[in-house]
Amino acid sequence: MNKERDLGKKVDKGGEDDISAGPFPYEKRKCTDILCFLLFVAHWAAAIAIAISAFTLGNPKRLVVGQDFNNQFCSIDTGSNTTGTIIPSVENFGKLAYLPDVGYINEHFKDMMDDLSKGVFNTSKLLDNSGAAVQVDFTQMFKPVCVKTCPCYDKTGWSYTCSAEKTTSSELTRKYESNGLTFPALSLDNCPYEERYCVPIKTPDFTLLDTYCFPRLSDGDGNELKMEDLLPGSVTGTWEQWVGDLVITWPMIILSMGVALVVGIIFLVILRFAAGFLVWVSIITALAAFYVGGGAAYLYNDQFEGKTNQDAILVFGYALWAIGAIFTLMVFCLRNQIRLGVAIVKTAAQFTYSVPSVLWMPVINWLAALILYFWWVLVAVYIMSSVSEEEVAAGKRYSWNRNTQYTFAYHFFHLLWNNAFFIAMNQMILAGAVAAWYFSPIEADGKRNVGSPLCKSFRIAVMKHMGTAAFGSLILAIVQFVKWWLRYLQYQAQQVKDNQEKACEKCSPCGIGKVCAKLNIANKTFVCLIGCLGYLVACFEKCVEFLNKNAYIQTAITGKSFCAAAWAAFTLILRNLARFGVAATMGKAIKFLGLVAIAGIAALVGFLCTNAAYKDKISSPWIPTIVFILVGWLVGSLIMDVYGMAVDTTLCCFLADVEMHGGEGQFTPAPLKEFLPKVRSKGGCCGGKNSQPATKE
Repeated sequence: MNKERDLGKKVDKGGEDDISAGPFPYEKRKCTDILCFLLFVAHWAAAIAIAISAFTLGNPKRLVVGQDFNNQFCSIDTGSNTTGTIIPSVENFGKLAYLPDVGYINEHFKDMMDDLSKGVFNTSKLLDNSGAAVQVDFTQMFKPVCVKTCPCYDKTGWSYTCSAEKTTSSELTRKYESNGLTFPALSLDNCPYEERYCVPIKTPDFTLLDTYCFPRLSDGDGNELKMEDLLPGSVTGTWEQWVGDLVITWPMIILSMGVALVVGIIFLVILRFAAGFLVWVSIITALAAFYVGGGAAYLYNDQFEGKTNQDAILVFGYALWAIGAIFTLMVFCLRNQIRLGVAIVKTAAQFTYSVPSVLWMPVINWLAALILYFWWVLVAVYIMSSVSEEEVAAGKRYSWNRNTQYTFAYHFFHLLWNNAFFIAMNQMILAGAVAAWYFSPIEADGKRNVGSPLCKSFRIAVMKHMGTAAFGSLILAIVQFVKWWLRYLQYQAQQVKDNQEKACEKCSPCGIGKVCAKLNIANKTFVCLIGCLGYLVACFEKCVEFLNKNAYIQTAITGKSFCAAAWAAFTLILRNLARFGVAATMGKAIKFLGLVAIAGIAALVGFLCTNAAYKDKISSPWIPTIVFILVGWLVGSLIMDVYGMAVDTTLCCFLADVEMHGGEGQFTPAPLKEFLPKVRSKGGCCGGKNSQPATKE
């Protein structure tokens, strides 16, 4: 097998991959990977069928409404059960309130009974019958009951006190007799249980959180207590302050988003002219860090106690020097590739500046992902709430039987595939736009006749290559599904780490685990194997993502199907391994620098403006500042993702341009002119007096 076949076929002018007139034209392209597109449509049909079934059987209210002491769900259950016990229906009682269990209190805290008959829950009398203070289990003293309206009565009498917009309290038409005392009880219209569970406490008001009633209680001195008084102040106070600060400073969050967008565009402009400076400063800084760190370890190791520690610090210093030396040697050997990487970075920034409409692509992709996640969560909630009759009788809030697990597994795979599909389409459209810009004709004045590269690329990707995106995203989704399945098994194994002889039984399917679980060595091997496989699959996932991205670039440029494009991308990378390695590393480094700059400046501006405008109105500017950083990082990611894709596609276009035109480069942008093989051969390795001048664009 010859070398050309090993490394794939180069792009030839006049050949099947001829793109000398721009990316493969729409009219000559074929619909690629149609079977995968049909499979993608069929998978959506199955997902919709699952959703319809879930919408029919599920009830999301079950996941959020209150559950009474009979394990019935307020506003849902009708009192039916399989044990024959008579349970009142709570179908028409939508709110959950915690009312005292008079029988339990009478048995354990008799001193409270007199006050309780008057509607007062006196916490100062929480003593046992011997008079000693006790640790109280409030889940025993108070029973969760379903009611129509939250009980709300004043201190002096039993008249209704709550505001009309909250609820209308019911009349106390029933009574409960216990130990010679009479307790007023809520009517059956408001509380469908026995009288002992329907005795209210006097409270002047309450907080209604969705369907839960939180009364305002009183302490032993009659002072009113709020809900935050019943919880640790370090929790409620801090949380309330954080939320309050964010509510007050919301205009600054919008401002930080705008600042991040402006800084991102400015950063792209700077890259166009100063990419080389940024790259070399970064490299020199990294080298200096190794050498300075090694020198500090060499000079100050004697300040550590013990000869062992001193020797360890000294060895660490030598190691830093060695790494620095290796790094220096690599920079020297790859200096031309680094210069090419700088030119690629400049060209990518030039594209983003010339075609600013591409910045809308990640926004559109983000909105599509938002819709996808909303749909997925909605269906998942209905799937989880599709409980069987046995689960209803057991009072389970959600379902997790075998059928639910299989359904949820498919639904999770549905999420992974669609998420990868959206990313694939976004990458393919961006790659097509970069290729259309790169191979656009250059006018006499040196400017490119760009046209509408994004619209052309969008049309080609949607009409011709959705099957290719479905194929690549399917492979990635399968790898990701295996990764998450292994993580689930690892989680299961961790749950039984204190009883490892059951690890195989808990984690292995098809009954094999029960056999292996009898061998202790099998259980330990299983736990170790799951962890190792998880790391290997995660590494393989990164490889698939990298190859997929370059395959989409080849499809966008040449119109090939996924397998052919993946092979072309793989061989192109092999033929130009150093170039790809340096360009990818530099692209990630510049992307990180951009993210830090965008998020940092957005946070700084937000902090200064917040401190100036809201200094006396908020508890601290630091929580809003953290939000400014997150917002800046998100906006920066949208911008820098476009830039990162532009870097990868520009390199592929440059290599195709060089191979197709015999080293001359017909469409080569100005920053890349000096790296054309024929130009370099005329001017030496570093250029010279015979070098061809680069044409300005």
